[in-house]
Amino acid sequence: MGIVGNQPLRQSHRIHGEDAEQFLELVADLCNQTGMEPRDVVAAFHVLELRRANNIAVEDGDYRDEHIKGLCDAIENISTRLLEITWMVEAMSNLQDGQSEIVQ
Repeated sequence: MGIVGNQPLRQSHRIHGEDAEQFLELVADLCNQTGMEPRDVVAAFHVLELRRANNIAVEDGDYRDEHIKGLCDAIENISTRLLEITWMVEAMSNLQDGQSEIVQ
C-alpha cells in the first residue's frame, strides 16, 4: 500500500469473454480429473471466492483501524497544540493586564 496520491494502480477485476472460456475449460478439466459434477466444481469455486472475499474484508478492517488510529493521533496532537496556544494567550493577557495596572 502506498501513500495517498502515490499508490500503484489497482488491478482491474472485470470479467471478459475469454475469462469465461478459460473458467469453463478449467471446470471441464477438473471434472475430468476428479470425476466431480460441474455444479460441484463450480460450488467449490464459490466457496473459495467466499473465503477470498472474507479475507479481503478482514484486511480492509485492519487497514481502516490503522488509518483511524493515525487520524485520532493527529486530532489529539492538534487539540494539544490548541490548548497550549490558548494557555499562552491567556498568560500573555494576564501579564498585559498586570502591567497595565502597574503603569497606571
